[in-house]
Amino acid sequence: MNMLYLVPVVGIVGMLFYTRWAQANVRKRAAAGEGPQMFHDSFADKFEVLSPDERLIGMWMGLAYVTPDTTVGQVAATVAKEMALSLINKSTYTPTIYVGLTTHGRVLVSEEYTEMGKRNNFKVVCALPAGARVISGQAAKPDHQGAPPRNTYSADAPMELVRLVGQNEQYLGWLSAAGSMTGASTFLSITSVLPITPEAAASVWQRSSKPVAAA
Repeated sequence: MNMLYLVPVVGIVGMLFYTRWAQANVRKRAAAGEGPQMFHDSFADKFEVLSPDERLIGMWMGLAYVTPDTTVGQVAATVAKEMALSLINKSTYTPTIYVGLTTHGRVLVSEEYTEMGKRNNFKVVCALPAGARVISGQAAKPDHQGAPPRNTYSADAPMELVRLVGQNEQYLGWLSAAGSMTGASTFLSITSVLPITPEAAASVWQRSSKPVAAA
């Protein structure tokens, strides 16, 4: 018998074993109150401005706002630009964004950028202090026209046009209405979370960090 035929089978069994072990390990850590830290660790690399004592407690994904092309001239210009960029192996795209809520109550927006022709690089382009508020829908940009982009993060939730407003700066973008908060039992729109005080944000981390037996 050719033992090479067993290699894929052994590989599949190994992957299944690792997956089950990983799932059990996650449940064990979550029960021990480590769920919030795992949540933070999953996204922390997108936010280079986090303080040493600052943790992520909420996350929303979406797209940067790009002004729609509505005229024939604009469309033609866009096509010409795409063709020109294709000649040098580059292309335009709508940047992905991550919006994180921290234990300090800050709202951080990390936006995708291209480096050496490669996407999936992120840097914080907007950092709003605690107390930031959100304006949603048509009120976020009254002159906006057109349908929202397709939500590739959650088929059951719409993309919301939101303007995040701080003391000195603002950010306009599309966010999935199905955001995540550590300790929450369901998905949440950012409109139901902001504004939030530093004390309230810190308490979210503290409550969800309690072991299940002590909760």
